[in-house]
Amino acid sequence: MRRLSQEEFTDLKWHETWLALSRKVQLRDIGQSYAWVRQWWQSYRDTGVGTKDLFVLVDEDSDGAACIWPLMIRRMGGVRVIEFIGQSGGMTTDYMAPVVRPGGEKQALSNISAFLAENTSLWDVVDLRVSLWSGLYQMFLEDQCVGHGKSSLFYDIAISDQALSITLPRDFETYVASLGRRTRQDVRRYLRAAERAKARLDVRRGRSVLSSLSCLYALNAQNWSIFEDSAARQFMTACAEALISDEEPILLAELTIETIPCATVLGYESNGRCFLHPAGVVRENVAKLSPGTTLYAMLIRELIDNNVSILDMSPGLEEYKFRLGATAEPVYQLRLWHERSRIGRWRSIQWARSAGGPMQWARQMFGKLR
Repeated sequence: MRRLSQEEFTDLKWHETWLALSRKVQLRDIGQSYAWVRQWWQSYRDTGVGTKDLFVLVDEDSDGAACIWPLMIRRMGGVRVIEFIGQSGGMTTDYMAPVVRPGGEKQALSNISAFLAENTSLWDVVDLRVSLWSGLYQMFLEDQCVGHGKSSLFYDIAISDQALSITLPRDFETYVASLGRRTRQDVRRYLRAAERAKARLDVRRGRSVLSSLSCLYALNAQNWSIFEDSAARQFMTACAEALISDEEPILLAELTIETIPCATVLGYESNGRCFLHPAGVVRENVAKLSPGTTLYAMLIRELIDNNVSILDMSPGLEEYKFRLGATAEPVYQLRLWHERSRIGRWRSIQWARSAGGPMQWARQMFGKLR
């Protein structure tokens, strides 16, 4: 295993290597794509709390790249923390994971454990958020990341968030029948109203996604602030252009009612699973229906027709996801450290950040200690 230089990471040859490996991965999300990772690094490496250093690791064998770990080192209060690129300090990526050749997952985890144990002078804490569907959590427990090299690695595990997803049946009526009585009635009523209003769902793929990004930004601003600043909009636009250029499977679903765009959501498709990410919706009901619920119902109907088996609605325990039939599964926080790391200081920083008020005090104290 070796660490990529900045020059190699941005080189066209490595770009092609990453694409070739990612296309072998059976299940992946947008956060594992080269386009997203590189654009994130270019856009946010100098923003947020702490300085960041690129720490992309690669495993290679006679067949080429076998595993890529898209990581960075964030320096906070004198502590060097290894995180996934996109985990913090910019546009937060919902899901991150290594890009691993099928069948090589356990070896990839074993190799990075050995690399970290042999290079403890480079880092203090590894802090990774991993989804259940990635399989990394289960393999981590099996490997336990202990006893590699001369130094032992210590670890703990916590649940940092909950991700919600819907397991889709083979037909839409079965899906609707599975919902709670009130939601079931609402969905059927909204779909009838949508038909009367000649509502249209457009699921855009490829370059047609770009024409609807401005609609996503505008509708998102009515309820949330993801794209409030121009830097976030520029990032998303550049990222979408790069993903499309790489022929990555992004989509943008847009609901139009009476010629007015009323709801939209950006997604990514992979091996029968559709991941949903930023969304936008008008505040008020239109044509006697809820634009958000109608968008998701019509999208689910189309996904079922296209044999998609899981709709992943991303982390966050929003009530509407449960009403639409989603169930929760944990997003884990895997933390590693070694015997010479500043784990105590890191825990103090985390406490200060979560407490909010004491943050200025912590900055002053750690500045003095440094």
